[in-house]
Amino acid sequence: MKNFRFNYIITIHNKEELIGKVLEGVLACCKENSYIYPVFDRPTDDTEKIIDEIIQKNPQVPITKVLTPDVHELRKINAGLRAASQNEPGCNIIVQDDVIIKDYDLENLVFKIYNHFGYSNIGYLGFRHGVNIYLKDRPEICEYFRSRKPVIEERNIIESAYGTGMSPIPLSPHEMIERMVAIGSPQCLSCEVVNKIGIMDEQLAPVGWSCHDISLRCLEAGLRNYVFALKFQSEVEWGTMHNKTTGTPGLEAIYARNVHYLYKKHEIFLGQFRESKEYYRLKLSRPFLVPGITISPEEKQSAIKKYYTNRKRHLAFGVHFISKYIKLPLKWILIRLRLY
Repeated sequence: MKNFRFNYIITIHNKEELIGKVLEGVLACCKENSYIYPVFDRPTDDTEKIIDEIIQKNPQVPITKVLTPDVHELRKINAGLRAASQNEPGCNIIVQDDVIIKDYDLENLVFKIYNHFGYSNIGYLGFRHGVNIYLKDRPEICEYFRSRKPVIEERNIIESAYGTGMSPIPLSPHEMIERMVAIGSPQCLSCEVVNKIGIMDEQLAPVGWSCHDISLRCLEAGLRNYVFALKFQSEVEWGTMHNKTTGTPGLEAIYARNVHYLYKKHEIFLGQFRESKEYYRLKLSRPFLVPGITISPEEKQSAIKKYYTNRKRHLAFGVHFISKYIKLPLKWILIRLRLY
């Protein structure tokens, strides 16, 4: 692991109230071959000042500021990937400015994952949630979903127990599962993937579906994508703390444009993939533990309990009950019968 490089790419915009904690979480993970790249535009708050102070206090870890115009998340990730060295075995850990990593053994965990599966076999590794992709191109399906154009649909969603409560059954701490698409942040791309597959597709800028695109590009190259339940903290309200209260104008239209762009880009592959044994296998994939990676029963119980508490905040009990105890078992039956 001594010669395994870790590039931490932190995308930032006006987060003076959080950025210190975000960087502290990253610094706690850093070992002898770790590098940090905060990527930000010209902030209107004290974000850059706080980063400068952290740089002065932590000379043992190389921290290189990457300045960009106001280009939103996707292009900030690319700016960080370009600034970081990709010329040796290692990984890029991509973290948004509203995510605090709490798994301080991150580098050992990631190294064990790559060592277990083979460094050159892993495509996209997400630490938050993952989905499979369904191609909705039959006219009767498109009409049913009131869509005039063929689109793609997310299915089989699974979310880390440290997430917000989107999945009826969460991925337990330190468990892994394979999915067509891994979604962050936090997320991980190996240096080899960056060199062979490339960086994020900027046609999808400013935001939306970039994780889906690079995951599918990895699948097309014969790689496999995974979700690993890494411990992190990211509250829903933290994502709305930007000084720019207007957010991204026309966000719904941007997402609609991107999903159709993604369909056209990967249409042939997705059409072939949905008929394959690999697609059927992925729909039936189950969580598992990587050898050498464990978690205490107390931490597992605590994380799952908090997860369901978060889920209750935005989902009525009846909806959760139907989803977990009726819809989910029914889905598994339909998958077994190859009807879903």
